[in-house]
Amino acid sequence: MSTLSPTVNLLILTSRAQEAREIVQALRDGGLPARGIYTDRYQRLAELTEGQVAVDLILCCLSDPQIELDPLMEHYQEIGGDVPLILLGDRDQDADGSLRALRAGARDLVARDEIERLRLVVAREVADLRTRNELARARTRMQRCAQRVRDLAETNEEAFAFVHADGRHAFANAAYRHLFGLTAGDALADLPLFDLVAAEHHEALRDLLTRPPVADGAPPITRELSVSARHTDGHTFPATLVITREDDEEGAAARLTVRETERLIARQMKTLTDADTGLANRAAFVEAVAQRLARIESGEPARFAILYIGIPGFSEILRAVGLTRGFEVAAEFGATLRRMVPDGGLLTRFADDAFMFVVDADDPSDAKQFAVAVRRELRLPITLPDRDTAQPDCVTGLVFVDGPGANFPELVDRAYADAFSLAPSADEAPEGDRPDVPDEDARTATDAADREIGEMIDEALRRDGLLLVYQPIVSLLGDSQENYSVFVRLIDEQQRLHEARELIGPAVRTRSIEALDRWVVSQAIAEVVEQRKQGQKINFFINLAEETFHEGNLLFWLCDRLREQEARGNWLTFQFQEIHARHHLAKLSRMVDGLKKIKARIAISRFGHDPQPELLLQALQADFVLFSPDFAQGLSNDPPKQQRLQALANLAREFNAKTIVTGVEDATTLTVLWGAGIDYVQGNFLQRPSTALGLNQD
Repeated sequence: MSTLSPTVNLLILTSRAQEAREIVQALRDGGLPARGIYTDRYQRLAELTEGQVAVDLILCCLSDPQIELDPLMEHYQEIGGDVPLILLGDRDQDADGSLRALRAGARDLVARDEIERLRLVVAREVADLRTRNELARARTRMQRCAQRVRDLAETNEEAFAFVHADGRHAFANAAYRHLFGLTAGDALADLPLFDLVAAEHHEALRDLLTRPPVADGAPPITRELSVSARHTDGHTFPATLVITREDDEEGAAARLTVRETERLIARQMKTLTDADTGLANRAAFVEAVAQRLARIESGEPARFAILYIGIPGFSEILRAVGLTRGFEVAAEFGATLRRMVPDGGLLTRFADDAFMFVVDADDPSDAKQFAVAVRRELRLPITLPDRDTAQPDCVTGLVFVDGPGANFPELVDRAYADAFSLAPSADEAPEGDRPDVPDEDARTATDAADREIGEMIDEALRRDGLLLVYQPIVSLLGDSQENYSVFVRLIDEQQRLHEARELIGPAVRTRSIEALDRWVVSQAIAEVVEQRKQGQKINFFINLAEETFHEGNLLFWLCDRLREQEARGNWLTFQFQEIHARHHLAKLSRMVDGLKKIKARIAISRFGHDPQPELLLQALQADFVLFSPDFAQGLSNDPPKQQRLQALANLAREFNAKTIVTGVEDATTLTVLWGAGIDYVQGNFLQRPSTALGLNQD
């Protein structure tokens, strides 16, 4: 079988070169891209058609005295391939000989002077040959596909078979044979399906098998039938037959899947639980909340509470005991929590360091009492040397629902916000360092301190008492651009310097964070414009707090600042913390879409602890990921952490995101990161944040 190219390769049987050239030229003049070789040695026909250049068509000039028709046809019949033969003869050509040639396989006979007819015949044969080749390739692909389907069917864990309308088996896979105790040597064609089903179900089964198939083009109809199935050793077991009518050319009338009822129930239960903790999985939790909300929307009386239980300082735990043991600690914590859950509630592991609980509750005080009990009694299965044992090992947040209007994301966000309503959320502060303060005196003290710092921030904004500092992000792969993270500092009236970790938490709680973030963005734009005017290829990485990106008009404000200062969006990279992105993915995705339209770049900071990082990378289309600083701590002596970092870095590259490891504090870590293919590094070992741009050389 030849594979046709746009050019048609001709083998012309003649001893006259001029005649061969005239034939090729005549075909070309008719628009057929032809080229040819000629020979009168038809005895080597099989050899010539199997040469390096595939022959698409043979033209035989019968007027040549060197060509003998009957021997030619004998050699032509020896060719195994599908190469059409066209005879060119004179009008007074031997009619009997021509008929013998046509009976022997020649495709057509054309008079030598019928040039236009020759063109039409050649074009027809070329088109037919292409069609036959495509059909042959399609059949080959179909056979391979059918074989793959048979192989997959044979190894499929589900028991299924194809059966005729009278119940005879056409095919059954290994799981099916094992389910009924059949061996590979059993003659399935002689075994009716009815022998494997109890007699009381035969009538219903026969009705399903003999129903007329659906009309051509309509989707197949699947029906289920609960039966008592019969093993070949005589015992019976409950099963569900799933029957789909699929008439095909092999005569199989139905596809049959057999599911043991007990295994089906076990599988369904398994899909509702988390493999590590035995808790309900996230999908089951979402469904439980959705059902309660649906009852409320339909007018039914339904009151329930959602409780968030988080492990504060989880990154510290991972840093202290490693990733593997750290996640085991969280699983053990969840198992203990499960034993505390009252009847009727549903508990799920919502994140690596967080659990969610939903329960019907007529009185909010009952849920609050449970939350208090959890904080007081629940303890981690390990003790960290520098952890205050007087503080609870978890934080809790509660939301109570007794009316319509709420939705699932909003409820989760409210429970989460309630848990951390007193917690700092500085970009430079360790994630999870959020102490729960249950007593009123401590709450009052915290509120007073917040008000003091909030007033300092407001005063600094009025008197220009804020300044920016920059920390370089250094390329390990020779990037010529200069990238810097931008941080804010506050100088109070006593000329004391306050870092971001002192400012951000109180700024969030006193609602000063939006003004603070806008000041940082505005000043960063002015600075990057000035540096660009001086010829520096500088880019700034700017963190936006969770509260700031919730603003509805932030994007319009940003566009105005860029336009006023004649700045470009691609000079700025906006960072969003992974934990915030996880809980506000839909809203943040819309924000990111707007930033992308002005060419700004996107980064996910404190990256690496979300259980499904690929969802964040896919939804946000981040240009960079900044790994959480705990990845760099002790990295050179922690192979499991190195493997985790390498896996996350490879995942980021799959989504075209460059990788940045923050918190680098020693040279040995740099060596490991370079070997892992990390793009950039950042940390005090390279240079502490400074008011001056540029990398110190000392």
